[in-house]
Order: sequence, then structure tokens, then C-alpha cells
Amino acid sequence: KDQVVRAFGFPSENVRVITPFVGGGFGGKSQSSQAIEAARLAKLTGKPVQVAWSRAEEFFYDTFRPAAVVKIKSGITESGKITLWNYEVYFAGSRGSQHFYDIPNHSTTALGEWRGGSSGVHPFGTGPWRAPANNTNTFARESHIDIMASKAAIDPVEFRLNNLKDERMRRVLKAAAEKFGWTPSKTPSSRGFGVACGIDSGTYV
Repeated sequence: KDQVVRAFGFPSENVRVITPFVGGGFGGKSQSSQAIEAARLAKLTGKPVQVAWSRAEEFFYDTFRPAAVVKIKSGITESGKITLWNYEVYFAGSRGSQHFYDIPNHSTTALGEWRGGSSGVHPFGTGPWRAPANNTNTFARESHIDIMASKAAIDPVEFRLNNLKDERMRRVLKAAAEKFGWTPSKTPSSRGFGVACGIDSGTYV
């Protein structure tokens, strides 16, 4: 509503926005450019207008999840205990970057937010696609945890449990592995499944 008011100079009381229930947006409905287009066309024609983007137009006009660089240095003991964790993430944001493993020596640095600011880092428009920053950081962290488990020749579920003191996360991981029917293995499965842990908005997964 506010964007239409600003775009056309209408009095706020003359603008009514009716929002139908159309399911989740997950970042794809955070912008209002379609509404501005519809209002502009309706004003020009004096008739109701529906704007619908084709798939090609959606990819062209909509925003993208930001690209990011993540650098991780880590160390483990012969028994598979993580002793060092140095995590640096650039231009994805800090959300989800903090780990929850029991690591005595650790450092986490997040530089640049996912929108890119005025730095011009992202060549395309960026938007909040599905838990911005958290998805990038969780993928990077848990992928590296898998690499460490493989290097230590320890099953990835067991490796995580060995390095977790957070009782809630331990219960979640054990329950998930049990429900899935996880079969312990010291080497990657070469199959289309894996394991990962994450926390967002107070929810453990």
C-alpha cells in the first residue's frame, strides 16, 4: 500500500490492498513490483488489471539468493574431537553462522550482509529466499563437519554426537537418525542422503 501511495501520490485512504491467501512466498513475494505494475496499468486503462509473470520474466525481474564466500579452518584429534574452528563468511550474513558444537578454540566472523549494501558485491538484486544467510551458513558448516567425519573415519551421526553437548540437539539428532533408520558407516554413503543439524528461530532441526 505504501509503495503504491509513494509511486502515484494517491492519498493513503484512497488505496486499498486486498491480499488473498495464496500460500507461502519464501522470499519470492517480498517485493511489490508486480503490484506497482498492476496499479500503473489500471490507472492508464481505467480498468481492473491482473499482472502475471511468465517463468522467464520471473527469473529476470525477481531477486536472487546472494552468492557468498565461506572459509573454514578446523582441527580434530585422533579420537575425532573438534579442537579448532575458524569460520569466516562473506556477504551471506551472520544468521546461522554461530556453531553449537563443543569446541574449545573457535572464532566466527561474518562480513557483509546478504543484501550486499552499497558495495556492489552482488551483480543481481538479492532477496530473502528461504531463511536468508542461515541456509548458506548451515550448508557450509555441516558440509565441513561431514568432511571432518570422513577424515576421522567416523560415522557422521556419531561424529556429531561426539562433539555435541547441547542436550536438545543431541535428542533431535538421535530421534531423526532412529526414525530414518540410519545405518552407521565410516565412509560416505555415495547415496542421495546425508545428515545435517541446524537452529533457526529457536527451532532445532
